[in-house]
Amino acid sequence: MRLTKVYLIFFILSSFSQLTAQDNIPVGTWRTHLSYNNVIAVALGENQIYGATSNAIFVYNKVDFSIRTITKLDGLSGGEISAIAYSEQENALIIGYKDGNLDIIKENIISSITTIKTDNFTTEKRINNIYIKEGLAYLAGDFGISIIDLQKVTITETIVNLGPDKINEVAILGDSLFAATSDGILAASLDPSINILDFNNWKSFSEPSGEIISITNSNNQLYIAESQGSLYEYVLGIWEEQAVLQGDSFVKISPSLQGLLIITEDRIWRFTDDTLTSIDDNLVTKVSSILEDEENIIWIADQTNGLIKHITPNATESIIPSGPFSDNSFHTAYIQNKIYVLSGGISDNDTPFDRNVGFYQFDNGLWENFNEAGVGTIIPQAKDLNDITFNPKTNQLAIASFQDGILLVNDDNTTEVVGQLTPGSSLLSDEIPGVVYANDGIWILNYGQDKSVHHWGDDGLWQSFTLNNTATKYPLDIIVAENNDKWMRLSPSFGGGLFVFNEETGKQRLLNNVANNGGLPASDVYAVAEDLDGLIWVGTSRGVAYFSSSRNIDTNNAVDAITPRVDLVPLLRDEKITVITVDAGNRKWIGTENGVWLFDETGEREINHFNINNSPLLSNAILSISIDSNNGEVFFATDQGLVSYRGTATASVETHQSVKIFPNPITRDFNGLVAISGLANNAIVKITDIAGKLIRQMTANGGTATWNVADYNGNRAATGVYLVFSATEDGEDTFEGKLAVVN
Repeated sequence: MRLTKVYLIFFILSSFSQLTAQDNIPVGTWRTHLSYNNVIAVALGENQIYGATSNAIFVYNKVDFSIRTITKLDGLSGGEISAIAYSEQENALIIGYKDGNLDIIKENIISSITTIKTDNFTTEKRINNIYIKEGLAYLAGDFGISIIDLQKVTITETIVNLGPDKINEVAILGDSLFAATSDGILAASLDPSINILDFNNWKSFSEPSGEIISITNSNNQLYIAESQGSLYEYVLGIWEEQAVLQGDSFVKISPSLQGLLIITEDRIWRFTDDTLTSIDDNLVTKVSSILEDEENIIWIADQTNGLIKHITPNATESIIPSGPFSDNSFHTAYIQNKIYVLSGGISDNDTPFDRNVGFYQFDNGLWENFNEAGVGTIIPQAKDLNDITFNPKTNQLAIASFQDGILLVNDDNTTEVVGQLTPGSSLLSDEIPGVVYANDGIWILNYGQDKSVHHWGDDGLWQSFTLNNTATKYPLDIIVAENNDKWMRLSPSFGGGLFVFNEETGKQRLLNNVANNGGLPASDVYAVAEDLDGLIWVGTSRGVAYFSSSRNIDTNNAVDAITPRVDLVPLLRDEKITVITVDAGNRKWIGTENGVWLFDETGEREINHFNINNSPLLSNAILSISIDSNNGEVFFATDQGLVSYRGTATASVETHQSVKIFPNPITRDFNGLVAISGLANNAIVKITDIAGKLIRQMTANGGTATWNVADYNGNRAATGVYLVFSATEDGEDTFEGKLAVVN
């Protein structure tokens, strides 16, 4: 058995999670920003209810009503969760994943069993359901059935080649194990003398013969449900069809103190003594799982409203930890001291995802969701939100929709949609892939149109532009350089490249991978950004290059991008670059389909490389990167959800302003970096002991300096009070502070 263990102290993690929900996290540490709205499964523990999303677990305490979360950051395997169950006998939570991995949380220890994941099954390895019986966990999977000894935390048997394509669920009645499969029902005796690994010792029932989506033992009565068909009860060796919900679409059936709980595609039912009763709840949208506790409270895993606590139709509650509404984080942006996340978007072949889930805002450690299902305002319909900018003159957010035009959000959270049919608009369609504020108005891209660029001025006037190259018909992104040049990223599906234009000077130029006409590593461009020195950085399907200045891009002169090299090798030449973001230290955060890299300002020195194996990243596919310039926290949007990492660079000003030392005091269990932020740009920082002896000196990275709590010899600083002195290079502006070390 392949097994690793990660030790967790839950009360410490819970306290830390509550702290980081409101405050900064230390430099060099991570936090997750996951959605808890789509709950896929629920499990009942001792005074605790467990809700599972695809990426995390959250725990609701029935006594004190507290909520804590368990994520990859806390030690979960990090794959996509597909099933959970709780063993009262072993006081253990069992978590199954789509890749076959298994986590068992027992006595505050997470044990990961990787046997199924790493075995060479010819089928998929997804764990579909977990059934608990007397200290054993029975895993129903696409591969077959595995049995786990929860006391020993080991797999005792794995049963494969049973015939059907997959096992959906299992249940035990008497001394027999029953399996609901994609092709009817199988059963085998659990008598130790019977070899259940041998398919010949399994009985196949001729009826019902379709796919059995769910099976459960409720009050020592066995029931099954066809996915599209009927409900059956097992009576004296025969499956008897019940005269209820015939032809309905079943999702799941579960045991109840009073009969049976049934989930169909659009309703929840209780089936007791041949009587069917609807369980009504206004919070229910689409149910994945349902259980009833000993107090007759029904716990519902809902795909929109999280974990629903149902006491009566008039006494219900939606339980959702703070997080974005969805893990579909297509685009992020840092605007007005807040992080915004857009979940709409455009596929690689330029088709919309058809998502209508609004946008999400992270402010002061808490998330607010703006959509019809969220706790924010109800927004007008605007699908596939994909880009965002801020108009400081009107104090409005302008959000691009690839189906419905532009969503405007006012400072009071009221909204309106501006599109092709809006009076005065010059838009030719409502397919908007990009927006940016500049030149007293909003620059707007109009996909698929001959006039694909528009400017909507603060004075209300619209203007469209005719460009001299047909390639500009399919733009996907736009930035405005410091010299007012507009850089448009063109769709790789239609030739790709970059188009640079300036409406004031008349400059228009298509740049691609042709020598003297861009000289990019590839014509497929997926990212463009301007750094603090005015260099234009470009991410392609074959690495990174930059143009020395937007000013050097003339209409006719020969222009070739510069390719940075690391150890003589072109920068990330084998990677598809998905995003480039510049931090306050002018360093480059570069996202790819194999994780994220941080390079120095020239792109010639690698500082960090994060992926799913060495960090809490949920996926290696990086879609967007945004940076909170106030504290240096870097937000990574992946195709599996959002995480953040506190970096070491923050925005700076000419003088010291609101300097913060964090954490302070430094305790014996802290082994990270102390951040001194709010410093003047590139200030010189000295740390001395109380007698004035110099311990360490460093230069701020933008507005932040960091200290590893060690002297020049690498020895940890002794317990005591230390002085922090900071000054600009000319010594005109200074700061003095104190910090304590307690070992």
